[in-house]
Amino acid sequence: MKHIGNNISALVSAVVLAAACVADAGTDVSSNITTSVTWTKADSPYHLKKQIYVEPGATLTIEAGVVVASFVDDQGSLAVCRGAKIYVNGTKDEPVIMTSAEDVELGRKRGNAKRHRRHRGLHYRSRRSQDGRLA
Repeated sequence: MKHIGNNISALVSAVVLAAACVADAGTDVSSNITTSVTWTKADSPYHLKKQIYVEPGATLTIEAGVVVASFVDDQGSLAVCRGAKIYVNGTKDEPVIMTSAEDVELGRKRGNAKRHRRHRGLHYRSRRSQDGRLA
């Protein structure tokens, strides 16, 4: 009986560990957004695996509390094309965070994934002055 109890205990531990890994895995985004879609907090964080375009006619809605966190090596970024829409529905209590995945990992190690010292993941592309700042 002791042998069966150890097996059940090991099985329960494995299931709990697997569930924790799946819950923290997030969602990889590797193709352009061509139809309207909503990114939910439940499926967060969203990892942009390359340059992702919200294409004309499509709408991206991002719910409060969502984290968009790309790894530097993936060079992930988000661009909204003319004729496309993006609605970012963050709140004071549940902001939408767009950052580097390395910042999210740093925050987890410190016990708070919502506070970041470095924000490398959000870039605006627009007219730039001679020194490279937005005009």
